[in-house]
Amino acid sequence: MIDQDTDAPLAHGPIQACKTFEEFARVLSPYFQFYSKKDSFHGEVAILTVFDGTKELDEKLATSVRGRVVLINAHCQVDVSFYGKDQHALAVKGGARAVVVFGAVQNVATLRKSEMAVLALGNSPRLARDDIGITRGGYIRAESGRISSADYIVGNRDGVVVVEKALYEKRFDVTSR
Repeated sequence: MIDQDTDAPLAHGPIQACKTFEEFARVLSPYFQFYSKKDSFHGEVAILTVFDGTKELDEKLATSVRGRVVLINAHCQVDVSFYGKDQHALAVKGGARAVVVFGAVQNVATLRKSEMAVLALGNSPRLARDDIGITRGGYIRAESGRISSADYIVGNRDGVVVVEKALYEKRFDVTSR
């Protein structure tokens, strides 16, 4: 795994997180797939829960995600996507470190070229409406437990692991990342 800021090897990937934090390491479902060229990431979590459309999601991706791994809670919907090429451009512009979609993505060919990691449960040709939609913060209730902005996430092709940020910081230096 590579440090996103320096391209140096990152010593604390998901396998190391599981060894270090044991039962405190929450492993996300193995159903997430990478849809990007970049296949590793780490960082503090930002939760965006979407309802009905992408209007507010677009605003938040452009202004509220700098330096964070964005988890988009699309309620595991895979028949409609809340993340396509326009949302990806906004996330990149907004400074997101990576995006993990609990739902579907669109424009897979565009995402596959991305230097920012993008994971999702699937893809759909149907994008949610962009003229409506509410987006809120909060938390995600995943199979592995509750995920919030108080967490740190690390992932690569070996898996994705979430650990409480305070615990993660005690063991690994994350301030320079």
